[in-house]
Amino acid sequence: MIRLTSGLILGAPVACGVDLKDLIAFVERENSRLHDQYTTLAETSTALAQTVKLSEETGELSDAVLASQSLQRPANPADPDLDEEFADVVLTACLLADTAGIDIEAALAKKVDTIEERYE
Repeated sequence: MIRLTSGLILGAPVACGVDLKDLIAFVERENSRLHDQYTTLAETSTALAQTVKLSEETGELSDAVLASQSLQRPANPADPDLDEEFADVVLTACLLADTAGIDIEAALAKKVDTIEERYE
């Protein structure tokens, strides 16, 4: 397990009961379901489509952040759902990483180590 400076531990359960291994298993299942649903997409097209989807989700998160700071009207009259928008970005990024053959756990561990080394 990796403890981030924020106190979050990668590989440990979080409040919602999803740990990193559960997330990775879900991403693999979801990518398989999406592949079955969109059988006409080649692997390179799938990565491109997921990249575009990530951009869309990032835009929605940006809108929600701006709305939460009263810098923009929310698309939804209710309070912007930052939790859901953050989750959409994380899940879409993980789906893209899986499609690209990236070991998400190893990539996160390496990045955390790189960042931590900056402060040593």
